[in-house]
Amino acid sequence: MKKRRILLRFAALLLLFCLGLLLLSGILIRKDLDKPFDMTTKLAGFFNEPADEFDLLFFGTSHMYTSVAPPLLWEETGLKSYVLASQSQPIWATYYYIREALRSQTPKCVVLELHMFCQQMYYDEGAVHSAIDHFPFGRNKIEMAVKLADHGDWLPLLTPFITYHGRWETLITADLTYRRWEQRDPLKGYVLLEGTRPLSAGPILSRETEAVPEENEQVLREIIRLCRETGVPLWLIKTPNNADETEERRLNSIAALAEAEGLPYTDFNERYDEIGLSLATDFFDSQHMNFLGAEKFTRYLAQYLQGALPGSGTEDPQWRADAGEYHAAFDQAAAAIA
Repeated sequence: MKKRRILLRFAALLLLFCLGLLLLSGILIRKDLDKPFDMTTKLAGFFNEPADEFDLLFFGTSHMYTSVAPPLLWEETGLKSYVLASQSQPIWATYYYIREALRSQTPKCVVLELHMFCQQMYYDEGAVHSAIDHFPFGRNKIEMAVKLADHGDWLPLLTPFITYHGRWETLITADLTYRRWEQRDPLKGYVLLEGTRPLSAGPILSRETEAVPEENEQVLREIIRLCRETGVPLWLIKTPNNADETEERRLNSIAALAEAEGLPYTDFNERYDEIGLSLATDFFDSQHMNFLGAEKFTRYLAQYLQGALPGSGTEDPQWRADAGEYHAAFDQAAAAIA
């Protein structure tokens, strides 16, 4: 009996220690809460959305989250969507994002942006933490940490206290009041970029092909397999980003793979005139569209999807309110450059 009481007390102390560590980790972990790059809110917000809410799910990097405005797409088509992306998102992270999202959602289509699949695989520490820090804990997060760990050191990716224990002196009120389960993003993952950088040249189109790195193709095939196993159609796209010749050659290689696999593939770098994009006004920098370009691209995408993916056609007060927030942000950005 005495031994049992000792074990129970030890278990209680261990539980209190773990709960305390969890609480401290939640306070210390780095949070991106300032608009427009409120990525912590955007990621946590997705996992707070209702199950089976979305018709379309967009995945990828900043090239994806600066290109499509889901509230506007809903207005134009009735299709509900979310952009579940992060800056320079490692492609193994993208795989686990899709796998986790499909646990609660049954979209009509998964849309995969291909920029990182054309790059040499690397693991920038900041990009890794942006992708994994606020991802829900579970099997997918553990496996993601192992894939993304530098030299096999995956434990810090799962225990924020180890990584962020030195933040005590820089904590702000938001660190203490942040509640992940309360987060919601009315822009559904979209990042509205206000600046404008006139460009002198657009994408360098090429008909030649160049193989993507071997591991990149491996991850892409894993995503294809995952979508087929879950019965969700996959659409491979490249958003307008003024791609250089190397990227375009590698995109041509992915296009050939898509054709062999019977998958739809679209390189929107080839459609600037159709979209109506202007190099003088519609880009934030050489790689990303600003709010003007994203609006044009979203409206073009809506026309592109007409008939292929019919929307629900029903009114939704919450989505109407979210569309209102989008338009208010757009008008404010437009007024700043008027």
